[in-house]
Amino acid sequence: MKPYLQDEYDQLLFSYHGIPERHVLKTDPTKQHCMQVENCCYKASDSHPTCYRHQVTMTSELVAKKLGLKKTSGHKATKAAWGAIPGCYPARRSACPTCPKRA
Repeated sequence: MKPYLQDEYDQLLFSYHGIPERHVLKTDPTKQHCMQVENCCYKASDSHPTCYRHQVTMTSELVAKKLGLKKTSGHKATKAAWGAIPGCYPARRSACPTCPKRA
């Protein structure tokens, strides 16, 4: 990925398939951590191995760190095919309002 970032760019969008929030809650073995504790992805929990939200958050942050990206140069977004079901992250348009309308 790094060779593609040699040229100037505005932002890097980490795009993940969205899943309904109820699935994140359902897969939490503790039933009291995911999306119920403030900053849940950053607080140690037995739920992390099964939490999609935690995994995409950590993947984005680790890739950004490895590439040496500034905090403001990367955005996370999800794309849900089913529409208005609440997902894990904002849809691409609200996560990155400066991104092109069609990507």
